[in-house]
Amino acid sequence: MSSNDHTFIKSLMGEIPLLEHNRPALSQSGVILDYLAKKLINLALKMKRNVVKF
Repeated sequence: MSSNDHTFIKSLMGEIPLLEHNRPALSQSGVILDYLAKKLINLALKMKRNVVKF
C-alpha cells in the first residue's frame, strides 16, 4: 500500500465524511460539527464540575 492509498467508509448514500460514534452514522459535515461541538461542551462542563469539587 502506497502513502497515496486511502480507504473511505461511505454512508449508505455514498457520502463522505462519515462519523460513527455511539449512534447511527452522521454523514453531513454540518451535522458532524454540531454533534462534536455538543460533545465538547458537555465534556468541558463535566471537567469544570470536577475541578469545582476540589
